[in-house]
Amino acid sequence: MKNTFTEHILSILFVSLVLTALFLWLRPAHEVNLRVPAQVQSYLDQDFIDFDKPFQRALLRDLLRLYEPQKQAAHDSLLQAIDSYRQKQMHDYVSMRGKRAHLGNLFWMYLKFALIYILLMGLIYYGAQTCAVYRFARYRQGRSSLFNELIGAIKNKPLLNSWKNKLRFLGYMVKTSLKMIFSALVYLMLFSPAYVLAYSIKSDFNTNSDIFILLLGLFSNGLLVTYTNKFYIFLKTESRKGYVQTARVKNLDNDYTIKKGRPLSPASLLAFRKSFSGHVFEHIFMNARRQYISAIKEQATFLVSGLIIIEMALNIHGRFSYELLRQLLYKNYDSVIIIVAGIFYLIKLTEIFADYLLEKEERRIAN
Repeated sequence: MKNTFTEHILSILFVSLVLTALFLWLRPAHEVNLRVPAQVQSYLDQDFIDFDKPFQRALLRDLLRLYEPQKQAAHDSLLQAIDSYRQKQMHDYVSMRGKRAHLGNLFWMYLKFALIYILLMGLIYYGAQTCAVYRFARYRQGRSSLFNELIGAIKNKPLLNSWKNKLRFLGYMVKTSLKMIFSALVYLMLFSPAYVLAYSIKSDFNTNSDIFILLLGLFSNGLLVTYTNKFYIFLKTESRKGYVQTARVKNLDNDYTIKKGRPLSPASLLAFRKSFSGHVFEHIFMNARRQYISAIKEQATFLVSGLIIIEMALNIHGRFSYELLRQLLYKNYDSVIIIVAGIFYLIKLTEIFADYLLEKEERRIAN
C-alpha cells in the first residue's frame, strides 16, 4: 500500500505542476483596453450613421469617394478600421457577458457535482452487487430466461381438458409475457444514453433537479448493467474454484433458494453490507467483492464522463459541467483548467480510496 500511495502522490504532484504552469501561462495579465484612433472615433460619434445597416455603410463609402476621389485607399482603410474596431468591441461585450466563473460559485457547483458523484458511486456499487447476487441465485436454481420459460411452457403444456386448466395456463402465459415485455423495457432504458431518456421525458420532469440527474446517472448509459455483469462474472468464476467444491462435499449449505429465515433471505440480499453466514456463497461473495473493488477505479471515470455528458447535453445552467462548456465557449482557459483540476482530484481520490479498501480487504483475508 505504501508504494501505491507514493505513486498516487507523485502523479498528483506532477499533474498539479502541469496544470499550474498552464494556468499561469493562459491566465490574462489584465483586461485589454481598445485604443480608438481619433478619426475612427469621430465617425462613430455621428448619430446619423448606423453602421449596423449595410446601406448606410455603403452610402458613407460613396460620399467619401465623391468628395475626395484621390484618397480612395485611405477611405477603404478608414472603413476597415471602423469595422475592425466594432468587431472587437462586440467581442469584448460578449466576453464581458461571459465572465470567468466566480471562484465562490464554482466551489459550490463543484461540491454539488461531487456529492451527486459520491451518491451515484455508492448506488451503482450497491445495485451492481444486489442485481448480480440475485442473478447468480437464479442461475444456481437452474432457472432460465423468461423467454425460454415461455417457450418451454408452450412445448410442454399440460392437458387442457377443463376450463380451469385452460384459464390457469392462459394466466401463466399472459403473466410471463407481461414480465418479459417489462424486462425488455427496463433493459432498453438501462442501455439508453442519458440524453435520449432525458429528452423523451423532459416535458414531465424538472431536468434541473438533483433527483432527476441521480436517476439518469443510475439508470442510463449502461453503467448499472455493465458492472452488474462484471460482478456476476466474478461470482461465477469463484463458484468454479476448488474450495467451493470442497465445501459442497462437506455438506455446507448450498441451497440458493431466496427465502425468509435462510442465509439467502430477501433481507440479506437487499442489505448494503451483505452477509450470508453459514452458506457456501458467503466465501464466493467475499472473494468476488475483493476482485470488484479494483473495478471501482474504472467505474469512476465512466461515471464522471456520464455526468458531464448529462449536464452538458441538457444545458443545465448553474452546473459544474455546464460551466466547463461555458468557459470553453468564451475561451477562458484558466477557468477551464480549474474545473479540469477539480475533476482530476475527484477521480484520483476515488482511486486512492479503492486501493485503501482493497488493502483492507486483503489484510482481513490474510488474518
